[in-house]
Amino acid sequence: MINGAKAAVGVNRFRASLTNEPCRTDLPKGKGRKCDDPNRRLAALQVSDTYMAQAQVNANYSDTVIGHAEMNGQDYDSDYSSFMGIAENAAWNFAVFSSGYYPSAISQWYGEKSHYDSGNTDYAATGHYLNMTDGDFTMTGFGICTRGTLFPVTFVQRYITPSWHSGYAQSADSYLREVLDYAAMVAEPQNMYRLYNPNSGEHFYTKEKGERDILVTKGWKYEGVGWVAPSVSGMPVYRMYNSLAGDHHYTMNEAERDMLWKAGWNYEGIGWYSAENASRVQLYREYNPNAKTGTHNYTLNGNEDRMLQRKGWKSEGLAWYAAHA
Repeated sequence: MINGAKAAVGVNRFRASLTNEPCRTDLPKGKGRKCDDPNRRLAALQVSDTYMAQAQVNANYSDTVIGHAEMNGQDYDSDYSSFMGIAENAAWNFAVFSSGYYPSAISQWYGEKSHYDSGNTDYAATGHYLNMTDGDFTMTGFGICTRGTLFPVTFVQRYITPSWHSGYAQSADSYLREVLDYAAMVAEPQNMYRLYNPNSGEHFYTKEKGERDILVTKGWKYEGVGWVAPSVSGMPVYRMYNSLAGDHHYTMNEAERDMLWKAGWNYEGIGWYSAENASRVQLYREYNPNAKTGTHNYTLNGNEDRMLQRKGWKSEGLAWYAAHA
């Protein structure tokens, strides 16, 4: 829900940057549209817990199929905004945010503007763009799923008109603040267990006791708690696995995750979260250019970091942050 709340803020920032929107959306299909009215602006969309939750449920559904979740036995693939007062966009991508809080799906959806301006106003070709710029919509919900079943990231944004909505509403910015405050209040730190495979040289990290115990029975050496991670934050650490080399890799960098995924690594989802609190502590990342497995090490221990560098490992700087040492 944190990423969805950030995305709702990002969408409103993007809407505020547009001019000439909405503009001449009443033109007949196939006629296109041209105009020059810099005074036309889209108003910020408000959110509610209900619409944010619905969007998240639909994103989780669309993580498993290239299509929209159903509502009342009907699919969102057609233009329901004209008679239901509600519409939905979906997208599948490799990164959550393109920059700041801007969800990467924005460029996919708004890119359909070129079709509309050239005269192709068919909903199948321009529906995402039309939903984004329809001035009748006043409410939204945004869901982001990072389970990675089909693609690393699935996006769903719902759009709602006043005729459909009733009840509580608030700005996306205030909603994000409340979500972050609540997450910080209920979050319980998680021990991150560190294990070592003496046969491959790989260090493995997990928050799951069951996974730790299974690996110990298979000959891995348990080295204790490596650090303490928050149970949730807005900074996920992604877990990747190379089935050919038998090696895991962990990164906060979405571009690095996507590069490895395209190279054939398996995306195993979010392994844990990096801390955002003021008392957070850096974990160091080192790389062994001579190893084929266990190529990376992650540690809180500055002495370990320096010792490995003396042995030929390359320092790669910040890995992520622990909640505390």
